[in-house]
Amino acid sequence: MRTRAVELTSEWQGKNVNMDVTAKSGEIKDSEDKFRTVADENYTWDIDPSHSPEPVSATDTFTGDGDKTEFTLTDTPIEITSVKVNDVSTSDYTLSGNKITFTTVPADGAGIVVVYLKEA
Repeated sequence: MRTRAVELTSEWQGKNVNMDVTAKSGEIKDSEDKFRTVADENYTWDIDPSHSPEPVSATDTFTGDGDKTEFTLTDTPIEITSVKVNDVSTSDYTLSGNKITFTTVPADGAGIVVVYLKEA
């Protein structure tokens, strides 16, 4: 039986994942997932979806000043679920990373509520 330790680095859900694995008789295993050999030096694996954290909801609130159109969210959203200005839903915005930019300037004193999903 041939045994060889290898270290793999991969990207999964936008994060680097380091895996120490040992190849034994054509099969690779780590402590949680079963890996299998496809060809010499090439490996593929099945990742149990239960290992993937569920996204969580986050809410950021802001107050318009009649001039500012760009607001910085606490986290980078996976998905925006709701944007309201003065309790009225709007789609009058763009999102880039964790910055939300309104096409129309929110009025001075306007209550802005952004609800979104983020990584756990």
